[in-house]
Amino acid sequence: MKKSLRNITLVAVLSLTATLASAQAVTAKVVTVEPSYMPDMVLFKLDAAFGSCAAGSWVYYYGTAYYPNPVTDMKKNVQAIYAGLLAAVISGKKMEVSGTATCVALNIHPTNQ
Repeated sequence: MKKSLRNITLVAVLSLTATLASAQAVTAKVVTVEPSYMPDMVLFKLDAAFGSCAAGSWVYYYGTAYYPNPVTDMKKNVQAIYAGLLAAVISGKKMEVSGTATCVALNIHPTNQ
């Protein structure tokens, strides 16, 4: 039993380490927002590279992270992020974007820059 628990703990720690090692973040201006796939996802382009995703490439936001009810919560979250991205385009303010997968954002925060 102790050996099994230790193995599970080790796997969890290694998974977390791999996730953190592949994390990416950038503070950049949003230059384009693509609402065609709303409310399932929103795509946007930044004026700076996001990890291995070059500046001007499409960044995807699905809204599925952190929510137990992916159908309802995801759509509401995507709509809220869309509104924030649109406000950033209009105001010219930068957004702080972070994620763990190539060109997929998990967290998006407005800045005062």
